[in-house]
Amino acid sequence: MMQDFLIRKAQPADYPAIYEVVEKAFENHPHSDQTKHLIVQRLKCDEQLTLSLA
Repeated sequence: MMQDFLIRKAQPADYPAIYEVVEKAFENHPHSDQTKHLIVQRLKCDEQLTLSLA
């Protein structure tokens, strides 16, 4: 079944959920140091994050 989705610019209220999704996605990955969500957060703070699809 196909679902509709919306691509839009992330809003500040979205950021905690974005970080949580990234954190959970790599939480149990054997090659992860569990810092990916921190990298995403830093890129956002430095205004270097150009695309985030979650």
